[in-house]
Amino acid sequence: MAFRTPPEIKWLLVERATLMGDIVQLERRQALLAAELAQLRVTREALDHTIAVLESRARADAGGTVRRHAPAYGSRGALKHFLVSTVSASTAEFTLQALTSQAEEHFQLKFATQEERTQFMRNSLRPQLQRLRREGMLEVFSAGQNQSSTWRLRPRVPTFADLARLAGLPASKAHDVDQDEAGHQMAHQRDGYAEGRT
Repeated sequence: MAFRTPPEIKWLLVERATLMGDIVQLERRQALLAAELAQLRVTREALDHTIAVLESRARADAGGTVRRHAPAYGSRGALKHFLVSTVSASTAEFTLQALTSQAEEHFQLKFATQEERTQFMRNSLRPQLQRLRREGMLEVFSAGQNQSSTWRLRPRVPTFADLARLAGLPASKAHDVDQDEAGHQMAHQRDGYAEGRT
């Protein structure tokens, strides 16, 4: 009789396989970090040697330890421009995770840990998306929890002048249509205000 794996054992096997996947991924990242750390130490030794040659009385560690700033995105507004151009170039919706991956590639960002990547999403990417939303350039297409919400370019609502131009009306007539619509909207607002006071 063939051995039948009990459900609880199957669950344990799947959990172990998933854990092994995490371990392999972390080991690869650890190897990359170890190589990067070794290169940084070689560079530090070279700087120490150069300082000693140029000025023997100077201490190489006199400057202490300075933590680098967050990754730069080039010129001012580069992150905003990247988000707008990325979302505008496609009719698809983008999750925060997808935009983060594209930003990593575009700006050649390197995060030492997953926590650093999460901080980038929370402190840089998401606030910029929210600003673009307030400015009316982007919108949340489907709201989800955490990073599952999707973003897209906010559709432009055509004006009556746009529709008039599509209908082949002359520019002066299209302008008149827009003015008429603006007048109707103001009259409607006044009527609503008057009704509210009665």
